[in-house]
Amino acid sequence: LSLSLSLSLSLSLSLFPSLPLSLPLSLSLSPDADSLRACLAVFEALQAQLILFNFRNGALRQRYDGVKYAVRKLEDTLFELSLHPAEPGPDSPTRPPPDGQAPAEEEELVCVAEFERMRAEMDAADAAREDVIKRCRDLQKAGKTAIYEIHRGGLERAEDLLEDLRERALAMLPGFERQPSLRASGSFSGAMEEYAEGALLLRFVQEHRIASLEELSPVNENEYLGGLLDFTGEIGRYAVARATRRDLDSVKECLEATDRLVGQVTSLEGLPGALHRKVETARGTLRRMEGLVYELALMRRSSFAAEGRDAGGGG
Repeated sequence: LSLSLSLSLSLSLSLFPSLPLSLPLSLSLSPDADSLRACLAVFEALQAQLILFNFRNGALRQRYDGVKYAVRKLEDTLFELSLHPAEPGPDSPTRPPPDGQAPAEEEELVCVAEFERMRAEMDAADAAREDVIKRCRDLQKAGKTAIYEIHRGGLERAEDLLEDLRERALAMLPGFERQPSLRASGSFSGAMEEYAEGALLLRFVQEHRIASLEELSPVNENEYLGGLLDFTGEIGRYAVARATRRDLDSVKECLEATDRLVGQVTSLEGLPGALHRKVETARGTLRRMEGLVYELALMRRSSFAAEGRDAGGGG
């Protein structure tokens, strides 16, 4: 939703509902039912246009509810005044015109064309948002499949999936130029975190290193940090798989990488709340890997001791 459209709707929905809270009170003291009816006509015309919008839950939706409340407030005030009718004043808009003068033509109370333009722009923004959500759902699925393939040894298949995911994400970027908020949306950021997590795991398994942010375009800094912290959970799974094969060196490598990552991320200031929660999860993974290393070291020591006894007994 463009800034101009958002501001236009925000002003429409915040300015008008504030009037019936004070204006009807002052008019009802007159009492001037005709002026109140004129106010009601404006609000009904406004509501007739706003009801055509597909407002989502949020600030605009709450302000639209305020318009509906304003209409009811005016209707109630008019009903109360109808219990004590009064003659229309000399300046009343409903007072009959002088003899020989035709009544004034009904004027358009709100600019319908402007509301139609805003509604069309909002509908287009909603359609673009729904398209992004659908495409990002496919991207996340590809990322999860790639991680699954890595754990089962299908590294080539995982690499193809991640490269295809990256190309499709890059192809979406030009569409975000008109609506930058779509780039920062949870759907696209979530897909990029999934991509970062899978790419980090693949590089670690293939090359025993952690890929840099520059290697994971179009991932941004926050998405990279989120992917890094999720990645610790995946190398925790990888460490368990290596531990079942008694590969102590690989488990130690996973432990060292996780320990370094957690230390670096926790040293950063101003982390968003979501990343703080992921840090706690990564710390839990770190503790489990420390337990794995300890148990494997004990097993290796016990094995060496048993071999020594056997060798001594044979001599």
